[in-house]
Amino acid sequence: MSVQQFFSFLSDHTLWIVLFYVVILVLAIVFSYRQKKLSSQLNVKILSLLVFMVSIPGIMATIVVFYSLFFIRLNLLEVNIVVYFLPIITMIVTLLVISKKVNLNKLPGFNRLSGLMTLLVLTGLALLLLYKLRLFVGFFASMHSLLIFGIIFYFLFKIALRKLSGGKR
Repeated sequence: MSVQQFFSFLSDHTLWIVLFYVVILVLAIVFSYRQKKLSSQLNVKILSLLVFMVSIPGIMATIVVFYSLFFIRLNLLEVNIVVYFLPIITMIVTLLVISKKVNLNKLPGFNRLSGLMTLLVLTGLALLLLYKLRLFVGFFASMHSLLIFGIIFYFLFKIALRKLSGGKR
C-alpha cells in the first residue's frame, strides 16, 4: 500500500476517524476532570495513553502537511480536512484539556514524546532549509538524497540534544 492509497483509504472512512478523535477527546475530558476520584496510578496511565493516541497521529499529520505545503506544493484548500487537519487540531485541544488539570511532565513517556516532537521539527526545518537553498540537492543529488539527509539530520540532532541535556549515550 502506498502513502497515497493510505490517504485515499482514510478519506473513504472519515466517519471512523472523526469518531476515534471524538472518543479520545471525551475520554481526555472525563479522566482529566475526574482525576481525584480515580486511582492516581490508573488515571496517569490512561491519560498517558490518550496523549500518545492523539500525539503520534498529530505529529505525522503535521509532517504530511509540512511536506505537502513546502515540498510538493499541494494546494491545502483541496485536501480532506479530516485526514490532514483533524489530527493536528485534536492533538492540540486534547493536550490543552489534559494540561489544565494534570502536569504533563508527570505523565510517563511524555518526555520522550516532547523530545520526538522537537527532533521532528528540527529535522523538518533543516530539510526545508537544505531544499530551499538548493546547495547540494539541487545541483548534485536527487530527492532520494534529501530523505537520506533527513535521516542523518534526525540522528545528529538526537545526539546533539542528548549531549546538551547531559543524558546518557
